[in-house]
Amino acid sequence: MLLVIAFAACFHIQRVIQAKYALLQDGLGDWFVKQWEDALSQQEKGLSWSGFDSKLAPMFPNDGIRILYKHKAVYTSGVFLEPEFKSGKSLYAGEVMLMIHETHTHQSFTPGQYYMAYALTRYMQDKLSQWEEMGRMKLPDADQGGNFSEELRFRKEVTYYLHDNILQNIIATKNIVATLPTEQSALKELAVETLGDLNTSIRSQMHEIYPSTLADLSFERNIHILLDELRKRYGSIPAPHIQYEILERMDEQSAYLLYRTLQELLANTCKYAEADHIWIHLYTADHWIMEVKEDGKPLVQEDMEGKIKHLGLSSLRQQAGSLGGAFEWAQHEDYKLFILRLPRRTYEGTLI
Repeated sequence: MLLVIAFAACFHIQRVIQAKYALLQDGLGDWFVKQWEDALSQQEKGLSWSGFDSKLAPMFPNDGIRILYKHKAVYTSGVFLEPEFKSGKSLYAGEVMLMIHETHTHQSFTPGQYYMAYALTRYMQDKLSQWEEMGRMKLPDADQGGNFSEELRFRKEVTYYLHDNILQNIIATKNIVATLPTEQSALKELAVETLGDLNTSIRSQMHEIYPSTLADLSFERNIHILLDELRKRYGSIPAPHIQYEILERMDEQSAYLLYRTLQELLANTCKYAEADHIWIHLYTADHWIMEVKEDGKPLVQEDMEGKIKHLGLSSLRQQAGSLGGAFEWAQHEDYKLFILRLPRRTYEGTLI
């Protein structure tokens, strides 16, 4: 009888921790995608943890945490920033150690808070190991200064790795779990649902890093797919107005940079601009030209440089230059205007 009770308690705890893990995935998933995107676009080998505390705090209130991966501190906050502070509890998952401090009033965590801490430790193990796998794929050196073909190659490798390894393993595990005979039907359903959510999250992340649909569908169709993804992520987006007037099939690098630029501009508009409308115009002159205009809140001139760097636009200008093009922006009285010009190339990459 005691053994049955012990097993039931273990299953219950695992179920609760899985539910907490799902909450963390919902709350931090988009943040990690953005950090990975920023690291890739800036060709950096480390992740920025800017904004992590504000994202975590609503789910896991604390006076400080320290995250160590392979015995190296990757994130420290709160009381752990104090040189003399050494106390705290330690939790482990794989190669991650999470040190937590409960509160300055020394009140103990509730069981639910401890379950969240355990879930956070597992979640950080998954995310940090995924990033380490990406880092093994010969990340382009920042000193190469705008080697766009190398970055494109790296992004494709990351996408293929996620698809051929992580995603396929998740799908196989989900199918196995779904067919397991067990009386713990609720626990099995939770596991299948969690694996399904992870599958969806990774597919979305793959499209963020490198949209394989660029090779299979028209560029105009890819614009609408991107808009649909943004609606799912943000709920609502500024009303889009699209004019697409490019008849030739673009080479891979040009098509990707046009898409990547539009992706960045639309995401920034949805997150920060508070715009009602966004106009997207692609056409052919002596170059391929994309103009994006939105009526959101203006960029203040004295804050322009810092804002541009924060929004990830400096790297887009560098990438455009590496292809012989140019990326420019300007604040007008009622709207912001972004223009990307790229030399026209055939699908094989030869200049037209």
